[in-house]
Amino acid sequence: MPDPWPVLVDTLEALAGLAAEADVLLAALLFGVPALQDSLESAYAGQVGVAGLLDGQNAAAQVWALHAERQVAGNNEGLRRLLLSIVNDLRVVPILLAR
Repeated sequence: MPDPWPVLVDTLEALAGLAAEADVLLAALLFGVPALQDSLESAYAGQVGVAGLLDGQNAAAQVWALHAERQVAGNNEGLRRLLLSIVNDLRVVPILLAR
């Protein structure tokens, strides 16, 4: 398993380069370091955007895992449609692309 820290740093740098909102940066950080989610839950509890972004990232991770198991060639369009249908906040998309 690759070291998650360089991926997280690259993700945050890419999002900062896109002038991402604080909610987006916080959600990317919390998803990248799950141990922080519990300890910082009170800090973002009132921010509905962060919770929604975390939900979107978790849903996308589940879709990626299912897609990796199936390995069906030529099913990328179906995967794209599925991802877009489960993501309620489109700000999740740049997070996924940055990662």
